[in-house]
Amino acid sequence: MKAGLAREIGISKPTVRYWWWRWEESGNPLNQSKSGGQRKTTPADDQRIVEAETSPLINAATIRERLQLDVYAGTVRSQLHEVGIHHRTLAIKENLEDCHHTARFQFAQQYEGEGIDVWGKVVILDEKTFASATHGPLHCRRPNMRHEHQNINEVARTDM
Repeated sequence: MKAGLAREIGISKPTVRYWWWRWEESGNPLNQSKSGGQRKTTPADDQRIVEAETSPLINAATIRERLQLDVYAGTVRSQLHEVGIHHRTLAIKENLEDCHHTARFQFAQQYEGEGIDVWGKVVILDEKTFASATHGPLHCRRPNMRHEHQNINEVARTDM
């Protein structure tokens, strides 16, 4: 009977035997949900993790240390991901100094009488900067809030 069924639906006999065995054991031949591993944190710990994430600049390792949890930082990170809090790099806003404003004003005065053919091609940016800071980028964990004022890393640099 199993060989005929295997031929009829075009699958191997061992697969039919396996599905048949599964049907006899559980009444369902489909894949069963798997639990993964045992949770290392309790629901109360999960709530504490989310509540401890008060600053957008705090990282998972710091949260773990503050709460004195005996888990990996990756476990804390997973709990944050479950509630939609993910890692983001902070946006950087350059603080312009007076010399930058003066240079822009002088440029605008120089081309004051020009029309759209000139001004339509002008983009004023401060893209090239040099910094002596040794730290890497700061990170934010608030979804869709990277450019909110409290999540912007304002820096003062001089390029001129």
